[in-house]
Amino acid sequence: MPQTRYITSHDVWIGSWFPIFLGNMSSGLPEIVISTYKHKRLHTSRSIRIILLQPSLRFENPLECSLIEISLDESADSQNGYEALSYVWGEPRGHLPLLCDDGILLLTRNCDIALRSLRDPCKPRKLWVDAICIDQAKNPVSTEERNNQVKMMGEVYRKARCVLVWLGDGDEKSGIAFRYLQNIARYGPMRTSQNQTKAKIGGALMLHYVYMLSTFEEQNTSQTRVGPSKLILDSPWTLRTWTTQEVAFAQECDVCWGHSHRHSKMSWENYCDAGNYIRLGMASRGGVEESIESEALSLKYQLRSNLQLGLALGPELSFFLDLAQGSTDAFLRCLDKVHTFKATNPKDIVYGMFEMLKQLDVVLPDPDYNNSTELIYEQLALASIRKTGILPTFDFICTEKRKNQLPSWVPDWEAKPRFQPRFQSYDTSKSADKLQLDMKSPGPGLLTIMGSHKGTIDAVSSHNFPIWEIRDAEKKNLTPEREREIMDHHHAEVLLAWVNWLHLASSIEKYPTGEDWLEVARNTMLPKAPDMVNHEQAFYTWYAIVRNLLEVCQCDLKSEESIAHLSRKIVEDYAKHIFERTPDFVEQAKKAYLCSQPQDETIPRPEFTHQGATQLNRLDMHILSQNTDRSLFITKDGYLGTTFHTVKAGDQIVIFGLTTEPMVVRKAGEFWKVVGPARIHRLDIKPTPVQELESFTFI
Repeated sequence: MPQTRYITSHDVWIGSWFPIFLGNMSSGLPEIVISTYKHKRLHTSRSIRIILLQPSLRFENPLECSLIEISLDESADSQNGYEALSYVWGEPRGHLPLLCDDGILLLTRNCDIALRSLRDPCKPRKLWVDAICIDQAKNPVSTEERNNQVKMMGEVYRKARCVLVWLGDGDEKSGIAFRYLQNIARYGPMRTSQNQTKAKIGGALMLHYVYMLSTFEEQNTSQTRVGPSKLILDSPWTLRTWTTQEVAFAQECDVCWGHSHRHSKMSWENYCDAGNYIRLGMASRGGVEESIESEALSLKYQLRSNLQLGLALGPELSFFLDLAQGSTDAFLRCLDKVHTFKATNPKDIVYGMFEMLKQLDVVLPDPDYNNSTELIYEQLALASIRKTGILPTFDFICTEKRKNQLPSWVPDWEAKPRFQPRFQSYDTSKSADKLQLDMKSPGPGLLTIMGSHKGTIDAVSSHNFPIWEIRDAEKKNLTPEREREIMDHHHAEVLLAWVNWLHLASSIEKYPTGEDWLEVARNTMLPKAPDMVNHEQAFYTWYAIVRNLLEVCQCDLKSEESIAHLSRKIVEDYAKHIFERTPDFVEQAKKAYLCSQPQDETIPRPEFTHQGATQLNRLDMHILSQNTDRSLFITKDGYLGTTFHTVKAGDQIVIFGLTTEPMVVRKAGEFWKVVGPARIHRLDIKPTPVQELESFTFI
């Protein structure tokens, strides 16, 4: 018996000739039952469905289409050519009717608006739309088909005549903003013309339209209204996982925006250029904050460029030109941003990139939606290790939240890594040598790696540098007094971390390399400081202040009561002086500095000026950026280092294979768990003979 659904709209058109007015039982009018459309089975594994969208002169007219089956192998024929829609569902389930052959399919609002805007007024239009062309039913047969269709998704978009990116829709003001973007993209490239007159005119016109758009944006932005250009440039489409590979594979790509029952479009390249020119123009007027949307758009642009180059050259030329390293870099950039992408189904965080990863030589098992999310994330972790090596992959393990069932060595790909990935420092072209082919997965959730012990952690800091954030729920009702209270607490936590870390570091009697403990602490807390000379002076100033705090407050770091007293003292006497940007900031900071007279005259004491105060602030910002969510530790051999804050005394330092980066691990019965990557000052890392490497099996 066919599935049925009652259609209660008052204007559903059947065919293109006459309307049937439908009502509900309470109105006394007859109610017509129309079957929910049931997808016919595809004849071959290379088949896809495309829709034949019927024309209409009016935006309001109901949507009508037919589904036809074609082979991807014959899609280049003019008869089978189609366009592919790249869009965001916006809702998990549809509720707006589409008359499809002899039944009804329900669409989300965004899909409905896109089809109404894109249908031709005079002739049918052939489109591929995932929600319609792929059977979304939840049964074993449909799931098996969906697995196969997902596997071909990259090819579907690559063989389309054009990919239509549907960003969304807005009012007429958003249409005006889109036209500004078109003009910015039109004149921006002229800036680099060899003709100086043309370059000057192009640059002036570009900045003119950037200014016009900026002014227009300010006039139409309020607390309850998002600016029209932000609505376009920060469209939800930008952060969706699926849309990344959809544009990456497109031969031709147009970006569309709906407004007032119409739509405007520009090429993908012009759209990306417009965003870049806006940031460039805004930077010339005092800077612009980089958003996660702009970062995601930049990644999409880079991946598309990389894939299109590889597809154009073919595997032979790509190998000859050594593009393998380029594909690895592109893959790592993708992993670095994958947490910013969104998917209704968490499995699509991986499957939404399946074909793109395949093109980047990342080998994954075929999609199977019957698998658990944890297993799919594990498969990506294994593929990542094989592609790039252990270390780049393990950089993504340390996150604030993790799925409970994930093995310790598998990143939660939905969560933001707490550490800045270090993959730029890795020679990933030699990842196979680094692993020495000694990595294997003996079973589900298990990873075995060869490595060598380099030490045991003896002591760990009890206070660490905090994350500065005010949660969205608290922002809504945040008073100035409450914000000041939060800032004071944050400043106190920062200074407590300084006190605790320096106190722990000072317990080192003799460092293995013979260096002074204070110099070791500075180098451990300040890896790759951009301005080491100024940071070195500011660091010693902080040390003088911290030592004064310990002396004045007579703080016992093992006593909670003593720490609470120190916290209050910091807030009252120091935090406000060091951090507050008041007119008398320099004088206040100077008092805090002068009252911390060091007894050790060998400590450099730069003259305290406004520049010195600024250096203190910059040092603090750099310390926070490098050490947030880290704990300081000392090994039993006297080495100082930092790692993820979950570290405990007794954890082990391990070096894997031929790598040179230390990792902190923890014994768990007969197995091991990964804690996170470590930075250890001048740890003696000597190559371990292959025969002396030990086997570590992680769960």
